[in-house]
Amino acid sequence: MKRLVPLMAAVLLLACEGGRAGSPLLPPPPRLVPAGLWVSDAGVLNSQIRLTVEPTTSRWRDNAGCEFGRIDAPLVLDDADRFAANGTVSFDEPGSMAVQVVGTVDGSRMTLELTYAGGWRRTYRMTLGGTLVATNAYC
Repeated sequence: MKRLVPLMAAVLLLACEGGRAGSPLLPPPPRLVPAGLWVSDAGVLNSQIRLTVEPTTSRWRDNAGCEFGRIDAPLVLDDADRFAANGTVSFDEPGSMAVQVVGTVDGSRMTLELTYAGGWRRTYRMTLGGTLVATNAYC
C-alpha cells in the first residue's frame, strides 16, 4: 500500500496538469492570424481587396466584385509571424483556380501575397479594420 500512495499522487498530478493547454503534456494551441476584416491599401483606380479571417476559414474579394477567394483552413502563424495556405479563387467568369497564399503579420498590419496557378502574383499591404474606399475599377 505504501508503494501505491506515491504512484497515485503522481497519476493525479499528471491528470491535473494534462488538462491545461501549454502544460508539459499538451502543446500550446496554435497562434492564428487575428480574426476580423483586413482591408488592403488602395491601389490603382482605388482597387482593394478585403480579407475576412475566421478561426477555421478565410475569404477575400476585391471591391470591384471580380475576384472571390477562399481558404478552408485556419491561418496559423509560425514563430516569425508568417503563414501559408492553399486556397481557391474564382473570377467574374465560371470556374476556379488554385492559389497559394502566404503572408506576414505585424500587429494590425499584414503583407499578403497571392500566387495564382500559372505563376501570376499579387502582393497587398493590409490593415485589420481598415477602410474601404470607393472604386473606379471594373472587371
